[in-house]
Amino acid sequence: MNILVTCFTYLPRRDGVQFVCKYLCEGLAARGHHVTVLTHQHEGLPKCEVINGVHVERWPIYTKHMHHHGPREEFVRRVVDRQNEYDALVNVCTQSPMTDWLLPHLGEINRPKLLHVHSIWDFEIHPWDCASVGGLAHKLAANARWGFYYRANGENFHRYDRVFQLYEQDYSVSDFQKWYGIRSEILENAAEDAFHEGGPVPEGERSKSIVCVANFNKQKNQIALIKAFLTADIPDGWSLDLVGSRETEELGKMREAETRLRAERGLPHDAARCCRPINYHIGISREETVSLVRKASAYAMSSMWEAFPVSLVEAMSAGTPWVSTDVGIARYLPGGVVVSDASELGTALVRICADASIRTLLGREGFDYAAKHFRIDDKVFQVEKALAELAVVGR
Repeated sequence: MNILVTCFTYLPRRDGVQFVCKYLCEGLAARGHHVTVLTHQHEGLPKCEVINGVHVERWPIYTKHMHHHGPREEFVRRVVDRQNEYDALVNVCTQSPMTDWLLPHLGEINRPKLLHVHSIWDFEIHPWDCASVGGLAHKLAANARWGFYYRANGENFHRYDRVFQLYEQDYSVSDFQKWYGIRSEILENAAEDAFHEGGPVPEGERSKSIVCVANFNKQKNQIALIKAFLTADIPDGWSLDLVGSRETEELGKMREAETRLRAERGLPHDAARCCRPINYHIGISREETVSLVRKASAYAMSSMWEAFPVSLVEAMSAGTPWVSTDVGIARYLPGGVVVSDASELGTALVRICADASIRTLLGREGFDYAAKHFRIDDKVFQVEKALAELAVVGR
């Protein structure tokens, strides 16, 4: 099949949506399909190139203040006027320019159409939204903007032949059912085989490390994790390894928070005397990331919001026990401990660090579940099967 995919985030950007889209597209290409991805143009990169068998076409499109900018008409015509070149269209994410611009034109496309939703806007007002007047104003404005968007596009969403969502309990699944009468098919996320291979690392071969893999930004809330690590009664000799793809403004705030907390607690900062080090790994290779997660004794996630975090899937696939705030799918997964908010992270980390038997038990539970549910080949096959069924129906 010739498959056209639109996904705003793709290489070189690295995030959960990018990662999932990448392994699905590359998996389909490896099975003999011709896959083209229309994505965002990054400065200095070619308009078109082939990455691991996937044809990537980049467009100068961006979103600012909840509004999409770029060559809208040209992009729409690229998809609609050339539809005879492909057998199926896959749009990744709502509230994305490459989906939103096509929504009013889906009726013009007579090819099978699949929407892959990675959750939708969270309309609930949380405590952190009320932390400042500006923050609350932005939340209310976003609720109005995206509320109108979802009310206005019901008919357009019905033009998709199949809608994939991340997990059954996600509010976006019930919202699509309630608002549009659309029953979504569940396509969970997965982890690379490198995390699964060899089974869990034995307890005696693991480092006394707590690892967190997440881009350095406010939503990931790493400052709360740093605070928990430095203020809880975690035994000396343990380290916190924070892995991010690049330097950000938030990373500077994280380092400032570490310095302040160490001064307040009387904890040494210099490497020679530090008994509870925090290591910042920036832009390291994928192989190094896999090794850190597999050999760590615990994984920690402090996010304020998530849907189906790939990093948690990877920790489970490695047999590494985890601690997470109560976000997204976390409460429904085995292999770890869920806390109600970031203020409870420290207590949970102390419990994990203090008891090797708990770590082993949780790690094995997570690994066994991941082996059955989080394999990339299974997800690629599920998408391939759906597209094949739609192609047969459309003949």
